Amino acid sequence: MIGAAILATGLLLVIAGLTAARIPGGATFARPGIARSRDAAGEAGRGLFAFARRAPNPVRAFVLSPVHPETWRANGAIALGLLTGIGAAAPILAALSTGLTILLAGIGIVFIAIAIEGSRLAARIERWRAFAGETARPAPHPYRPLRGGIVDLLRAEFADENRWRDVLYVAINLPLSVIEFAVAATFWTVGLSLLTTPIWYDPAGGASLPAFLGPLLGHDPLAVTVRTLAGAALVMVAASMSQLL
Repeated sequence: MIGAAILATGLLLVIAGLTAARIPGGATFARPGIARSRDAAGEAGRGLFAFARRAPNPVRAFVLSPVHPETWRANGAIALGLLTGIGAAAPILAALSTGLTILLAGIGIVFIAIAIEGSRLAARIERWRAFAGETARPAPHPYRPLRGGIVDLLRAEFADENRWRDVLYVAINLPLSVIEFAVAATFWTVGLSLLTTPIWYDPAGGASLPAFLGPLLGHDPLAVTVRTLAGAALVMVAASMSQLL
C-alpha cells in the first residue's frame, strides 16, 4: 500500500512539474475566476493541459487541482510549517519556562531574553514560509531598537509588545501547524490509498482494508470502480484543501 501511494504521489509530482507554467496575470487553473487579458488568454490556450486553462471553470479547477504546481507548493509549505513550528516552539518554550522558573535567581532574565529573540527569528522564518514565491510581502512590525543604557535595553527587550506578540505566535502556531499537517496528511493518505487499491489490494490476497468500508471490500468490478472513484474524489478534496490551508 505504501509503495503504491508513493508511486501515485510521484506521478502527480511529475505531472505537476510538466504543468508548472503559471498563467500571466497571476491566475492559475487551480484558482479560477481571475480576469485575464486577451494576450494572457491567448498564451494560456497553448501548451500542456491548455484545455484546463481556457476558462475560469471551478469544476475543471477542482478536478485538475491534484496535478497543479500550486498544490504541491502548498503541501511543501504545510510540511515546512510543521517542522518550523516544532523546531521553534521546543527550544523557545523551554528557554522561556526555564527563565520563569529561575527568574528570582537573576539569571532567568537571560533565558527569557533568549526566548524572546528566538521568537523574533521564528516569526521571520514564518513570514518567509507563508509568502514564499510571492512578489509582495508584508513588512515586519517594528521593534524597539536595542541601544542605549541598561534601562533602555531592558525596556526595549521586555516592554516591546511586538516582541511578546512573536512569543505568543510561536506558542499558538505549534498546535495549529500540527492540526494543519494532520488534516492534510489524513486526506492525502486515505485518498491515495483508495485510489491505488487496484494496484496493491485487489491483486494481492493478503492485503486488507478497514472493515467499515463494508461492501467496498469486495473485488468485483463495481466495488473496485467505486473505491477508485472515491479515492480520486478524496485526492481532489485533499489538493483543494492543501491550497486553502
